[in-house]
This record gives sequence, structure tokens and C-alpha cells, in this order.
Amino acid sequence: MSHVMMPIDNFFRSAARWPDRIAVEINDGADQRKITYGDLAYSVNALANALQTIDPAPQSCVGICAYNSFEHLLGWLATYAAGKIWVPLNPRNGREELDRIIDLTAPSIVIFDADCGEK
Repeated sequence: MSHVMMPIDNFFRSAARWPDRIAVEINDGADQRKITYGDLAYSVNALANALQTIDPAPQSCVGICAYNSFEHLLGWLATYAAGKIWVPLNPRNGREELDRIIDLTAPSIVIFDADCGEK
């Protein structure tokens, strides 16, 4: 039986092949970082394991409400690495729209930026 490659598999393949190459550059004011594929893969696996601990059910939904940030990318990759379904929750949407999406998709986990906590 052959394995179907998923996009997350390509990420982990790149991380294994080039662990010391830069995967992400952050240039956000005082936050100036370069994150290697190896370090990113380590963080993705750690968060994916935490998601699995919280909800071990396969293909459960994980909502992510975050602005464009490294943390958003990390949550997105970890969601796929854990075999979960990503539910995008745009923080620019109103509370009513976010509630509708959450009611429709029923995510078992919601990850959000501190700036989005009020939503």
C-alpha cells in the first residue's frame, strides 16, 4: 500500500534534508529572528503532540484565530502534523461571523493570538 504525500510531509522532508537552512525570517519591529527548518520542525512536533494530547481523535477540527505571525504558521503546521483539520478564524471578522464559523465547524481546540482573545 502506497503512502499518499500530504503537504505537511513535504515540510518534514525539507526539515530532514536541510535542518540548518533558514525556514522562516521574522522582521517585525524589535522581533528579528531566523528560524531553521530543524528548529521549526521541533516546535511543530511539540505543538502537534500537545494537540494530540488534548484531543486524540483523528481529523478533529482546530480553529486558529491569529494575525499573520510565526505563531500562526506554527499552529497551522502543527494542526496538519497532528492529523487535524484547520479551521481558519480571521480575527478581522466580526464576532457574529466567528461565532457562525465555530458553530458550523465545532472545533475541539481553538488557538488564538493574545490580541484575538477578546473576539
